Amino acid sequence: MNSIFKKSKLDEMQEIKLLKIEHYGFWAMYGGLLVTVVIQAAQGAELRQYAGELVVLLVVLVGVLIASLWAGIWDRRSKPTAGGSVLAALVAAILAGAMNYRYLPGALMVAGFTWVLTFSLLQACAAIYKKRNSSLNDQMDQDIQDTEENNDA
Repeated sequence: MNSIFKKSKLDEMQEIKLLKIEHYGFWAMYGGLLVTVVIQAAQGAELRQYAGELVVLLVVLVGVLIASLWAGIWDRRSKPTAGGSVLAALVAAILAGAMNYRYLPGALMVAGFTWVLTFSLLQACAAIYKKRNSSLNDQMDQDIQDTEENNDA
C-alpha cells in the first residue's frame, strides 16, 4: 500500500469509503466557491469583497492540476482530446461572453479571447499529461523488466 496510508487505522474498505467522501467533499467545496465567486461577480461586487474566495479557489485548482499532471492522471472517465478541448473552450467562451452581454462587440471579443486562451491551456496541459504519463509508463516497464531479470538470476 502507498506510504501515505502506513499509519492508517482503517482497513482497505474504510480507506476507499473515506477517499470517496473526500472526493465528494472536494467537489462540493470547489463548486460552492465557484458559485459564490460567479454570483458576486455577476452582481457587480467589488473584487476585494470576494478576493478571498477567488484566491482559495485558484490555489486549490492549480494545486490539483499540478498534482494530477505530476501523477500522470487526466480524469477517471476521459482522455485528453482536441475535440474535448474545443468543447470545453466553447463552454467557457459562452459563459464569458454571457457575462458581458450588455455590449455585443465586447462580449464577442471576450468570448473569442476566452476560447483561444482556454483551448491553448487545455492543449498545453494535455501535452504535459501525455509526456508525463508516457514517462511513468516507461519507468514502470523498466522496473518490471529489472525485477524479472533479478528473479531469473
